[in-house]
Amino acid sequence: MTDSTAGLDAQQAERWGVGVIPLAVLNSEGELVDPSSQAVIEAVRGGAVLSTSQPAHQDFVDAYSAAFDAGASEVVSVHISGGLSGTVAAAERAAQEFEAGRVRVVDSRTVGGALGMSALAAARLAQRGGEANLVRAAARDVAARSRLFFAVDSLSHLHRGGRIGGASALVGSALGVRPVLTVSEGKIAVQEVVRGRGRSLRHLAEHLANAAGASRKIPRVSPGPVRICLQHVDADAAVTEVEERLAALLEGSDAHVVEILHTECGPVLAAHAGPGAVAGSVTPVPPAEVAR
Repeated sequence: MTDSTAGLDAQQAERWGVGVIPLAVLNSEGELVDPSSQAVIEAVRGGAVLSTSQPAHQDFVDAYSAAFDAGASEVVSVHISGGLSGTVAAAERAAQEFEAGRVRVVDSRTVGGALGMSALAAARLAQRGGEANLVRAAARDVAARSRLFFAVDSLSHLHRGGRIGGASALVGSALGVRPVLTVSEGKIAVQEVVRGRGRSLRHLAEHLANAAGASRKIPRVSPGPVRICLQHVDADAAVTEVEERLAALLEGSDAHVVEILHTECGPVLAAHAGPGAVAGSVTPVPPAEVAR
């Protein structure tokens, strides 16, 4: 089980048996916005001020009950960082409605593609017959060793959502600063400050390549086999630019990239990051998956 900030599409979730509990996007009157990325993008471009809400307690209880009714003996529930949302706390409260140990909640301390890939790693192990404690450990391990980087076209959306300091939003708007952001210790942090959109995208690709093991710096540290997951919010040209530069940086390097894939950003992340955002995550591939 995971939540909609993981960016898994319906086919991925169904293939690997992952239930997805949606967070909600609300307008300034507290009304639900159409739960699609495109609807959110259009609302933001139209000047709407949006907020998001964690799933309700009963949403978790119903999802866990449905999993048990479908034959699951235990549930591993992997969610967006507790430092970014109250979702994981709500999941933990709902887990208490069931017999101790039947629902195991994981605070991924990340979001987006890094969360999605950690949930899929857990699901793949579960489908191979892994016990719940090992499935939970797999989710934690992949999430902890993942790196997430992203660049936004404007910091104002993150600022309004309370996800980044007001001073950073002011500097970014006034001076054209476009920082490359990351998630550190479960919260959004500045990885690097650069000036201009073009540079932020180039540096984003460089951070992803280095995290994948393409760095030329000595000593070289290899993370082993990895997946790279790219996401964007209405920024097709920008994500293509990042992918092309990333491919050039990886070529001839020591990086072992199993695949580069694209996943949905989802309406909640679209609301917070805003149109133009591009994100990438580098996640380790468990040895059992490489062997397959």
